[in-house]
Amino acid sequence: MKTLFFISPRKLIFEEKEIPDINEGWALVKTKYVGICGTDKSIYVGNYHLKKLPIILGHEVVGEVEKPEYLKGKIVVPEINFACKTCEYCKSSLYIHCPNRKTLGIDFNGGLAEYFIAPIEYLHYYPGEISFGIFVEPLAAILNLFSQYEISPDNKILVIGTGNISYLLVQVLRYFSFNNIDVLAKRESDKIKKFSKFSNVIFNFKESYYDVAFEVSGNLENVNIAIKAVKPRGVIHVKSTPGNLAQINLTEMVIKEQKIIGTRCGNYKDFEEAIKLIVQGNIKPELDKVYKFADAIKAFEDSISNDYLKVAIKF
Repeated sequence: MKTLFFISPRKLIFEEKEIPDINEGWALVKTKYVGICGTDKSIYVGNYHLKKLPIILGHEVVGEVEKPEYLKGKIVVPEINFACKTCEYCKSSLYIHCPNRKTLGIDFNGGLAEYFIAPIEYLHYYPGEISFGIFVEPLAAILNLFSQYEISPDNKILVIGTGNISYLLVQVLRYFSFNNIDVLAKRESDKIKKFSKFSNVIFNFKESYYDVAFEVSGNLENVNIAIKAVKPRGVIHVKSTPGNLAQINLTEMVIKEQKIIGTRCGNYKDFEEAIKLIVQGNIKPELDKVYKFADAIKAFEDSISNDYLKVAIKF
């Protein structure tokens, strides 16, 4: 099968490999589409350091089951955390934090290959527009935000960033009837019109004005903007995982008695809800450009150099 291995920063190599075997309880899935997310880009440029190399990237993936036979032909999206099911986290329904987990496209070969494998219990049937299947994983991660802290409908909300996560997030906020939403953007961004459909787009912010801020820019230095923008005893959700370190003014955060909450991946319930929201048209993702697998390296370069919401690779 055709594969694309990440070797080192800015180095991806196409290789022919054997189709992987599967054990009992696992599925072989033929890849259809793979999205390139912020974490993938951080890995590609060398900011996010992986423990296992070389590796096949790609965790925003949708595909068609090849094996086992009773699932053959089903279109599915995988969760990205494959847990041990025996540790204290797994037993307390926090399996996404299992210390023994394998993470698709991070330390376990992902979707940038003709086939990938995954435990059947972590596959979700996806009946929607197939290319939109790549948005299930990031949307599920966003839904996880709301399980960690209850936001009041009258809260003033600041979203920092104009990437795909931001675009999905503002739609989720509007779906849940939050209306006081400002998105902090760069004046030169080509995406301003898209965000204006769901939120107020601003270029400067008021200090100590917002009840809640979401840092989804891919740059952890922007947590400092959130600290300044949020009221005393307000809440800051940090979603970015760029891999590199950041200097954050914790003194101001402590003085203002703010809460900083990190959020990561969605669980089974979040994935099912994400699929429902996309299929029913309540959340409308935007896919800027689709590349052939043969052009996957160009897709990575273009995703870094252009102001895209999302690019995908099609098999």
